[in-house]
Amino acid sequence: MHKSWLKLTAAVAGLICSSIALAADPTATNAIEKVHVATESNVLVVRVDLANEVTTKPGSWSVVEPPRIVLDFPATENKTGKTASAVAVADLKSFNIVQTEQMTRLVLNLYRTAQYTIEAQGKTVVIRVDKRAQNDATPAASSPRNEQMTGKSPARGVLADAVSTIRDIGFRRGEDGQALITVDLSDGSVPVDVRRDGDLLKVEIRGTELPDRLRLRRDVNDFATPVTTVTSQAVGNITRVDVSARGSWFHQANMSGNQLTVEVKQIPQSDLNKLVQAGQQGQKVSINFFDAESTMILRTLAEISGKNVMIDPSLAGRRVTVLLDNIPYDQALDIVMAQANAGMRVRGEIILFGDRAILQRRDQETADELVRANETAPIVSETFTLSYIKPSEMVALIRANIAAPAGQGAAGAAPAAQAPGAALAAAAQANGGGMLSSRGVMSPHDPTKKLFIRDTAAVIESVREIIREVDIPQKQVMIEARIVEASTGFTNSLGIRMKLFQADQLGRRTPGFGIGSSDSARAAFGTTAGLTNTDSFGGTSTPTLARSTEVFNPGYALSATTNFGLMLFNSAATRLLSLELAAAENDLKNKTVSAPKVLTMDRKPATINNTQQVTILTGVNATTGLPIFQTFSAPLNLTVTPSINPDNRISLELAIAKGTITNATTGSLDTNTVTTSVIVENGGTVAIGGFTREGENVSQDRLPFFGDLPYVGFLFKTTQTTKSRSELLVFITPKIVGDDKI
Repeated sequence: MHKSWLKLTAAVAGLICSSIALAADPTATNAIEKVHVATESNVLVVRVDLANEVTTKPGSWSVVEPPRIVLDFPATENKTGKTASAVAVADLKSFNIVQTEQMTRLVLNLYRTAQYTIEAQGKTVVIRVDKRAQNDATPAASSPRNEQMTGKSPARGVLADAVSTIRDIGFRRGEDGQALITVDLSDGSVPVDVRRDGDLLKVEIRGTELPDRLRLRRDVNDFATPVTTVTSQAVGNITRVDVSARGSWFHQANMSGNQLTVEVKQIPQSDLNKLVQAGQQGQKVSINFFDAESTMILRTLAEISGKNVMIDPSLAGRRVTVLLDNIPYDQALDIVMAQANAGMRVRGEIILFGDRAILQRRDQETADELVRANETAPIVSETFTLSYIKPSEMVALIRANIAAPAGQGAAGAAPAAQAPGAALAAAAQANGGGMLSSRGVMSPHDPTKKLFIRDTAAVIESVREIIREVDIPQKQVMIEARIVEASTGFTNSLGIRMKLFQADQLGRRTPGFGIGSSDSARAAFGTTAGLTNTDSFGGTSTPTLARSTEVFNPGYALSATTNFGLMLFNSAATRLLSLELAAAENDLKNKTVSAPKVLTMDRKPATINNTQQVTILTGVNATTGLPIFQTFSAPLNLTVTPSINPDNRISLELAIAKGTITNATTGSLDTNTVTTSVIVENGGTVAIGGFTREGENVSQDRLPFFGDLPYVGFLFKTTQTTKSRSELLVFITPKIVGDDKI
């Protein structure tokens, strides 16, 4: 496959080069007038005659695969009247002459690689291509050196029949990621053979001697090229360089001076058919014509399509030289038409070939005739009742519609016959009326969904086709939203409070401790014997700390749910010290889930709104003395615009805005917004997060001075830490609703 690709590349490249027509370079000082090809004593001789004497030999280089010899003539133009010629003389298959602004290039396409010499003789440049040099340098099959690997060379130094020495073998990565293997020789005239064998590229340089230091295997995986290893070895007087590569790749080699360069480049998947234009996938053909009538070539290629062929007399006398191998016939047809400056029109089962300018002129004349006929055609009226699209929208669509005339494609296209409506629409478009003619009138009436049109029958029929295409029910999308609001909280409280009491009139106290939320609860624990007293109503009472007179109280409160109390008093029970220790932790987790649904049409926005309102006292009426309240809103807005793609996936335009009241006193509002575009499978879910708020509040109550004392200050203060975290997650699931569910 790769060899075919290379052949296709070489053939098309050569053909394209041969079709280039450039103006004469005003800076040219010389010109190629004629190219002669002959053989002398089994040596191919190519003579290039120029207008002026040649002072320096042209620059040259050779390509091993495919075998070519390239000569560049600077400041020279091409006056041969030819850009390509197939000769088939000796090892020369053909030659191409390509002129650019700076030079003219002569490319000799060979059947096989060979040595060559260049000589300037007055106004003539002589190129001698000698295949015998290659054959002479090839050892006989029975030579003992063919059976010995270079790791054990029979003799040191240069071999008896070696004419060149390998000086160095290098490897580097090119700018485009290709692998470049360079071989430096002492004499670049030796024959070189480059061929591919599966994933191995074999390079053989005959008549050379390879030093021991260059006989090795290199691992070049780290260079990120198609090449993995490069192995150099010697078999007799043949130096062999084996290049192992992976993937899809192609190679080319050229000899410049005494350096051989082999390039191995990856073929991207998109480039495998680079030379085959879109739609050009017809039957593969190979053609070889030299100075042949273009009409004969076009007929031969067109017959492959199975259609009838007509060739306009305007193409008579146009001669083409082409050599194409194994390419789609429609691509070959394009190339031949470009060479012959021909165009093609398809009328049903008939293919018409003719001069491109003449065909375009005929198309224009046909369009003009249709326009003139339309100007005299009778006007008819038509009323269209639309079902789904608004008449005003239909009017805008008709006015903006542009129908390009068919049958005016580039060379190689196969357009259908031009429809009369297309030509009329094009003319109407030039008048600013879209599809309508210059005499056409249309009027929409949205309340009744009517569209009134007065125009020719051809235009009305075109409008009818447009309405049939666009006035269809739009698909609808069910938007399911899941809004999850999750909040967590954690409160930590730690503190100590001390009190000193004076004994009350009962004069009875008991030591004890308690856990609870009041002094009476703590006093109720402990030894209660003798503590019960009868009050004036015959009831009983238990002495408590609350009934005592407080002598000392720090003035701050502790958490009322998890306190630990301890009472200490003197032997007379007239003074009592109360200690309260508070240590509390509180976890809060809350999750709110809401799942609204809304149905909307394709490409129409849908909005979901969830608003939280807070009423805040903002002042007092000076006249009535009544309080003034103001309501603040914290909205959660979700706007979704679905768009159904042809592959039944859904594009979503999402806009989410969430407001949060940050100050309940002033009504301060913070707003977070998210805007994004995503593509979701039908019934798939997209999650949107990021609305996260974290807060931490630390409060401390303490007794002045005593709370700041070192070591004992903790006995006179309490600390409370509150942490909170809230997060909003939105899950959107669009589903296309079928016609049966609308």
